[in-house]
Formats: sequence, structure tokens, C-alpha cells
Amino acid sequence: MSNFRLNKRVARLVRLNDKFTTIDDFSKLESSTKVKMRYRQKFENIIPEHRKYLTYRWSNEKTDTRMTIAVDSFNQSSEKNEVMFMRKTALLQRRRNVIWNETETALLPEHEATNIEEIPVVFFSDLKNLYAIVFTANESILSDVNRLIGGKNIDSTEFELDTNMFSWLYLQYKTKKQQIENYVIKNLNAFTGTIKKDDSADIITGRSDEIINLQATTLHVAMNYPFNSLGMILQQRGSNDLIHFLLDKNYTLVIDTRKTLISEFPKEWIGLDKESAIYVYVYAYLVSYIKWNFQKHQSEFESDFVELRKNLIQEIRENLVTAEQDL
Repeated sequence: MSNFRLNKRVARLVRLNDKFTTIDDFSKLESSTKVKMRYRQKFENIIPEHRKYLTYRWSNEKTDTRMTIAVDSFNQSSEKNEVMFMRKTALLQRRRNVIWNETETALLPEHEATNIEEIPVVFFSDLKNLYAIVFTANESILSDVNRLIGGKNIDSTEFELDTNMFSWLYLQYKTKKQQIENYVIKNLNAFTGTIKKDDSADIITGRSDEIINLQATTLHVAMNYPFNSLGMILQQRGSNDLIHFLLDKNYTLVIDTRKTLISEFPKEWIGLDKESAIYVYVYAYLVSYIKWNFQKHQSEFESDFVELRKNLIQEIRENLVTAEQDL
């Protein structure tokens, strides 16, 4: 059985196409697929046909369970929507670096030439779409899980967050509003950003107890350079619930599940189920909730952000004058 300890695991979000809307639609996916193994052409006639392919498959373990979480409706706080999720394991047969005997005349036994990588995958449905949360930071493994899901089954349309949403969150925190309707921004503690708007290779990274106190962050915002990700702590109003997470524009998500508290989860959800549920909760509800609030305030954001940038530019000028005087 795979290890579903998800504390601070990097998660990637995959949206399936419109043929998949509920958890039951998982059954439409192939249970396994075969991928040709990489090897040098000169060995084409040496390798047995059945050894030329690697197998990717879904686990059949009995721990694959379905659960539901209730999340607030955006429009009516008394209304709850159910989100169903199911955890699976993708079993990826992967080639080892050494697959031949010493004379390169025969393949090593399969158990020596390949290994099985166990990748946690949580499927959830919001009754509109079916999503897969793939727990990996490795692009190659993500690509392999996507092959198992099936390229034709994945929604190929653009799936990216507006980077202005991160700037709006920074604005809310910096100007002491710290509000996202039912949530309070307790802290912003990490960011990545693009230094030149048209050059994604120029990346700056910052991490601090308070990134608003970093001069690098001040300059980044003053220059109107975009944030690609933000790390934050949110607290739900009227409760002790805290959510510690980092989110980027491509829906990559890291949650500190040990520090995160969501009191409305049933007490029996311990260990694996609770950790999976936290990721589902943030993806299915919280990220959408933040997007919805940003879109509601987008019209005033632009002018407010310009004012913030003016103030930051003045702050930088004053800091430079002070620095010059200290020379």
C-alpha cells in the first residue's frame, strides 16, 4: 500500500474533460496502459517483445475509499455543497539506470531492471468537473500519471490562475484590510515572482515570517512585476480554523497539514483520509472562493493597486536616501 502521508507534499491539479463529471466516471478510465521503454536502437532485436514496454496501472487496494466533504456555498453561508473524493495509487513501472548485464548481451531480470513508483492520486468531483490531485513535484512522474489517465481524457484548455489575484491578496494584507469575506489573511510568508514580465526565466524567490517587510518584495510590487505564487496563512472568521498553504498560478499546491485545522471535518477522519480531505477542501472550495472574491473586487483593485505602488515607490526613495546618508 502506498504512503499517503501528505504533510507538505507538492500537489498538482489535473482537470479531466467534460466526459468526466462525477467520481463514478473514474470507471471510464483504462485500468492500465503500456508505454514503450527507452533503449538504444541496436538492442531492438535483443529485447523480448514483452520487455519493451513498461506498465502503468491503478491500484486495486481495498483502502481506496469514497468520502464527501461539505463546503459553504459562495452566495449563501447557510447552504452546503457536497464534494466527493476518492484516493487511488498510480503504480508506475519505471526503468532503472542499469538494465543490462555486464556484457550488454541480455536484460537483467525485470525486478532488477525496473522498479514500481507509487504515486498518491486523489480524484474529486464538484459535480461540474472531475479533477485529479497528483502528489509529485517531478514533471516526469506527472507526465506518466497523465499518460495513465489518458491524454484524450484531460481537458486541454488553458488552466491557470490570474497572477493579479496574488497581487490583490498582497494588497489586502499590505493595506491592513486582510479580508477575503469569511477569511482573514493572518500572514503572507513566501512568494515567487517573475522579474521581467515577458521573461519567465527571470525568477525571484522570497521567504520570511512577513514578506511585506522584505525590501525585495517592496521593489517587486512597486515595479509591477507579477507574483507567480504566494504562501499564506488564512483564518476562518469566528473560528480557530487555520490553513497554511502555498499556491502558484499553475494550481501547484503545498499545504502544511500538521498546522492546518479545519474543525468541521468529522472527528473520525484521521490520518490519511483527513490529509486527503484538506487538499480537496483547498482545491475544491478555498481556491475557488478566493478567485470569486478577487473577481468581485477586480474593478477597484486596479486603482487601489496603483496607489499602493505609488506609496511603495516613495518608501523605496526614502530608504535609498537613508542608505546613501550611511555611506
